[in-house]
Amino acid sequence: MLTDDRLILRKEVDWSLLVAGLTLPHEAEQAFIGADSDEMLRGEYKYVFFVFEQKKYKVKLVNVNFQKKTRGTDTYQIRYSTNGELGKILQSSFSEAFEYFISARASRAPGDRTPIKLPEDKKDYLKIYATKEKDVFEIVTELHQATVNEKRKLKHRHLISGDDYSFLKQIKAIFEYEENRAIEEFTLLYRSVSARRILVSKINAVISEIKESALYKSRFKSFSPSMDINAMIKSFEAEMSKIKNQVNAAFDIDDDKESERIINESRRDMMQIKKWIEKLRG
Repeated sequence: MLTDDRLILRKEVDWSLLVAGLTLPHEAEQAFIGADSDEMLRGEYKYVFFVFEQKKYKVKLVNVNFQKKTRGTDTYQIRYSTNGELGKILQSSFSEAFEYFISARASRAPGDRTPIKLPEDKKDYLKIYATKEKDVFEIVTELHQATVNEKRKLKHRHLISGDDYSFLKQIKAIFEYEENRAIEEFTLLYRSVSARRILVSKINAVISEIKESALYKSRFKSFSPSMDINAMIKSFEAEMSKIKNQVNAAFDIDDDKESERIINESRRDMMQIKKWIEKLRG
């Protein structure tokens, strides 16, 4: 269990953290270098490990090779690759911050190297904890409240169909509002998604009912069970055209009883298929 007494560093998320690493503040250095402080000369490094969500990632602890005349004390950095596994995971975990930095860097004036900071209400943090293992540290993300709310609402997204999930992507924009407004907007959107899921459930029930009918089994044997709604409606409409032709042809049959039988059966089938189409169209 992670406790405050094991917390080494609470680092505000910045561009460097997401693409390269971080410089350790002096008060946190000893926890990382430990007994190796006399052995790591400037320009030297060793590997340590970050644990995130129970998986270990190797990172480099570097004593930066600054000239002594420019830096009187040693400076230690944690470094990892932008495109490495840990870098990508941090970019994904702090995705809103990462997008903010990309946008801000793209819009600033050429030559402007002013450090970009997250707005106060959107600040995220990476917390680094000591573990019982030497050179192994556990990291935890601390997200600002709007992002926390978004993740909480979406944590059961695996229960929602693919179409509904793409529809729920609108939530990301919604959480740009202040919290109360975001909750209100999310509630409306969630109700819309719920209504769609209920409609899909009803349509599936209608399709099951149709496929179990004798009419469907006799007239639509060749159609695939996985046929989508639009394809099914087109097939029904095409079959209705065929039935109308059968009715027209039946009027030319000399046998009145046979003619009447065909006309009555055809009309009955047409009425049933018409009802199916209406149900499928909701």
